[in-house]
Amino acid sequence: MEPKLRRTPGLPQTVDFPNTGEWVGNKLGGIPRRFVVAFAVRCALRVTPRVFTPKDQESLEHMAVLEAALGVFAFWTEGKPISRFRIERARGDCFAVSRGVGSPPADAAAHAVAAAAPAATVAAATAAAISATRSSPDVRDSVLHDLERLDTLDSREGWQNDQLVPADFFGPLWASEEPEWSRAGWAKLEAYREGKAKPKPPSEESGATMEQLEAWFAELEKLRAERRPYPTRAERLADMNWLHDRKVAREMGGYAGRYVAVLRGEVVGTDTDGTRLEVAMAHKYPEINPDRFVIEYVG
Repeated sequence: MEPKLRRTPGLPQTVDFPNTGEWVGNKLGGIPRRFVVAFAVRCALRVTPRVFTPKDQESLEHMAVLEAALGVFAFWTEGKPISRFRIERARGDCFAVSRGVGSPPADAAAHAVAAAAPAATVAAATAAAISATRSSPDVRDSVLHDLERLDTLDSREGWQNDQLVPADFFGPLWASEEPEWSRAGWAKLEAYREGKAKPKPPSEESGATMEQLEAWFAELEKLRAERRPYPTRAERLADMNWLHDRKVAREMGGYAGRYVAVLRGEVVGTDTDGTRLEVAMAHKYPEINPDRFVIEYVG
């Protein structure tokens, strides 16, 4: 059953962000886990455009990675079918960007996805809220609005800790008008995606038909389920960090405009189509689960 809402007094508007971690943690304590994660994801999404810096084109790639990863966890909070492989990959992507960028908005995303771990939910979500408000004071009212919505959950109505989050529970991402810097950042990302730097869809890049794509996806899903051992987060994160460091050092120019597959700190394959590359690596390394490879586009 969905949680029943009840009217409660509004939260104090004099709360001093970002110096109130204990206060936020107390507000989140006892709230169903997926609702807390959804709160953290919303905090991080608001400041994702802050990752963009005009002098660094790669920051748009970081922004796109964070948006996609946070979207995976938003789907998870609503109970949509998401494989644990996609969840682990999304978590690793956020951690890699946070490590490479080292800024409050990227840290907010890393904290948000860390909140899905049962033992860290409240602490990580609190850290996401604080990182977000440090990124921009514009998010403060929206964070307070979301906390007020969570305050309306009534445990007496019988919700469980793994209660799913209704898609419309929180409402719009911004409590009032979206800031200009946010609109501008998302517009920059959209323009980037539509430009030459955006990887073309596999069906356009490689000429693959929809039937071929569906066959590839089906084969990969089968191999992911069959092959053991499953890749660990530490293994994938090590390769993500390896690839990110080389992108930052401008050492991947020879792969510009292509996807690369990384395994154990080495580029083991490249193609203009990411899905075709993943299938090729699965065939080349029959003992390895396809999700073990880190496959990314080099712009």
